Amino acid sequence: IDWFAGPSGGAALQTNSNTFSPGTPGTYYAETRNSITGCVSASRTAVTLTELPLPTASVTGGGAVCSSDPLPTVIITLTGTLPFDVSYDTPGGVVVLNDHNANTITINNALAGDYEVLSLVDNGGAGCVATDLGSAVTVTVVPAPTALVSVPPAATCSGETVTLTFNLTGTPPFNVDYTDGSGTFSFTTNSTTHTIDVNPTLTT
Repeated sequence: IDWFAGPSGGAALQTNSNTFSPGTPGTYYAETRNSITGCVSASRTAVTLTELPLPTASVTGGGAVCSSDPLPTVIITLTGTLPFDVSYDTPGGVVVLNDHNANTITINNALAGDYEVLSLVDNGGAGCVATDLGSAVTVTVVPAPTALVSVPPAATCSGETVTLTFNLTGTPPFNVDYTDGSGTFSFTTNSTTHTIDVNPTLTT
């Protein structure tokens, strides 16, 4: 078999070979030739080489949420020829889906931890193997901040200065609102410990 770039005429790209490996996609033509007589086939057979793009995966969503807020959504987006054979890692273990017939995988109420695609093959496992699987995303659940106010244990005379100590947990900076029963006050601090001097005239 001789191989040509066109349906007729032209120089052979390769001769006397049952196989041909072109460098680029396109349509090529096979012509049968009798090696003894030199006679060739009446017409050439077209053979088309199509280069399919590799499938890809990307992971989005996640992020940090407060413990009092709903857990976020993680979305895995797939490109390529349906269906997909895909595996991905989650805080609960590896998930394997065969013949997944959609371009997305949605994980609602995603638990804290990492989410990452491990493997992807399109066309029902008979297609191409992905090399671009994107990056992992992380879900972080941030504990709610707390505030504890401590005061001297002894009684204080009216008008004397009293130091209030605020012990805070969480991630600074902190915006704190507090009340003495008659009014509301606030402060901002980058420290987990904050003191305020007050001069009460009544029990508060």
